[in-house]
Amino acid sequence: MESLVKLHPWLYITMFLQLMDLAYAAPDLLVSGARAMICSEILAAWKPCIMIYSPDVAEGHQFYNACLMIDLADSRVMDEDKLDSLTLKNIIEEILADDVMFPKLKGASKSNGEQNRGSATFAKYWKDD
Repeated sequence: MESLVKLHPWLYITMFLQLMDLAYAAPDLLVSGARAMICSEILAAWKPCIMIYSPDVAEGHQFYNACLMIDLADSRVMDEDKLDSLTLKNIIEEILADDVMFPKLKGASKSNGEQNRGSATFAKYWKDD
């Protein structure tokens, strides 16, 4: 995966960021794990996303979080165990190049982000990891 990242001019991977609101605001498309807090942050940021869930988390919580993101933000979902760099690269390029799908993803995430922004209603949806 790292070799594809180093060669791609639009990708940057970092271990830790201080200002997450700016990090969420910058990209056109987010790729993230499906932990509960991250899902709510992505939805509040009004960003389309690809959710990668770990099937090994107790009771499949990340899978349920990722599926909820499909319903709320029309997100794409990938199983961490089936993830490889080429598959992820292809999905990212497919989404960004699709003149119909990408605006739809942006619209879905913004619509649901506006409805729930700053709201405690996230808590009733997300499963804790």
